[in-house]
Amino acid sequence: WDIQTGECIRTFAGHDNLVMCLGVSGGDLFSGSANKTLKQWDIQMGECIRTFTGHDDLVMCLGISGGALFSGSDDGTLKQWDIQTGECIRTWDNRLAAGANFRGAEGLTEAQWEDLRSLGAMLDDLDSIK
Repeated sequence: WDIQTGECIRTFAGHDNLVMCLGVSGGDLFSGSANKTLKQWDIQMGECIRTFTGHDDLVMCLGISGGALFSGSDDGTLKQWDIQTGECIRTWDNRLAAGANFRGAEGLTEAQWEDLRSLGAMLDDLDSIK
């Protein structure tokens, strides 16, 4: 937007869902979306430079510091990205049962299985272990 005239200067089109958060660093704009991705844009050209993929749910927030992009998602994770390569460097997972393996567990109700799934438990073969 042009601050003085209030006119739209450029539209950044590329996310196929709601844009949840924005950040600016140097000549780049970063956006996080409900489509589970982040995008890096060249502000002057209005072009997408890179798409960051890896979250399992909508991206709620982002921050840029020291050449790294950080994103928080509704999937319960925080990710650190290399801005130059788009590679995820690190993932922090705050889900209580993240990565726990409950294969072979017996006697749980469907509601209990759903609770475990929402806490990040590994339930890939759910039908075969019930």
